[in-house]
Amino acid sequence: MNVSGYDLKPPYMPTYLELFAGELQKRSHDDQVHFFNAGLPGAKIDWGAAWVNEYVNGLSPDLVILDFGMNDFWSIPPEEFKGYMEEMIRKIKKANPKTEIILLSNMKFDPMYVLPNDPLVALFFESK
Repeated sequence: MNVSGYDLKPPYMPTYLELFAGELQKRSHDDQVHFFNAGLPGAKIDWGAAWVNEYVNGLSPDLVILDFGMNDFWSIPPEEFKGYMEEMIRKIKKANPKTEIILLSNMKFDPMYVLPNDPLVALFFESK
């Protein structure tokens, strides 16, 4: 989302995932690198955990990039997020033991997005 190519606007920049796949194909000298984006805009990590078998495992991937968090930090506590991430990894590894997995978070949290009266405000400012 918010990428000029996705929105069909100049300079028509591809998504970061398309750029990554293209560079992987180029550096590996392997024209059999195929890119599938199983993401759903607006989906949260619980959706990913529920649907990973149907959307990911059937492809028998060599590499999976799990990129969640941008829609989750508003409502899913960190420990619950961790549990869903571990569930997805378990399901992927069970179906495809040799699959490599990259965990990615492409957005840095900005505390200015949280109002002081937000009932989950403590989640965003806990120090561990």
